[in-house]
This record gives sequence, structure tokens and C-alpha cells, in this order.
Amino acid sequence: MERTIALYKLGLLDAELAMKVLAERVSRRVPLGRLAIQKKLLSMKDVMRILSAQADDPNRLRFGEMATTLGLMTLEELEWLLLEQARAVPSELDLAVELGGLDRARIDEALAAQRAERLSVA
Repeated sequence: MERTIALYKLGLLDAELAMKVLAERVSRRVPLGRLAIQKKLLSMKDVMRILSAQADDPNRLRFGEMATTLGLMTLEELEWLLLEQARAVPSELDLAVELGGLDRARIDEALAAQRAERLSVA
């Protein structure tokens, strides 16, 4: 989200494209349970147990939190799985190029100029 906001503030994205980038990132995210099955960390039975426990939980724990609470996954496994989930989705910059036809070099130049300006002020 931070990159999309930065591109918007630099005038490289309009509000509509910024929203498209963020929505696309969310829509391409693989659900954690599905990814856990693909990576052989959990079985379908485990995922169903977690989802059932979530439905009954008044605190509405997230999937990974519930998996660790039930002892079906360690914190280290959850952290690794979350990293894998993040890696599976194109970056905000890549999506801005894909959806908006923006030039990656232009984006990189604008972000570099912004960084240089911050450093000169500090």
C-alpha cells in the first residue's frame, strides 16, 4: 500500500488506478489455508478444523493465529508461509505497470528522486 500511495503522491497514478492496484493485489493473494496445503504444511482436514474453530471463535482469530493456537502450525512455519504468500503476489510497482501501462524506468526514476530529496532535507 505504501508504494501505491507514494506513486499517487508523485502524480504517477491517479486515484482510480491506485485503487485498482490495491484491489488487484488483494484479489491475487492466495488464501493461507490453500497455500498451507500446497506447501504440505497442513492437510485439508487441518484446514477445515481451523476454519470451523474460526467460525466459533468470538475473538475472530485470523487463520494463521488459529492454526498456531490449535497447535497445527508453529510460529516459524506461519512466518514462512506468510512470506511465501507475499512472494506469490506481484509487487505494487509491477501491478501499476501492468494495469496502468506505466513505464517501470519512469517509476524508478521518480522514486529515486524522492529518496534523494528526503536525504538532502535530512
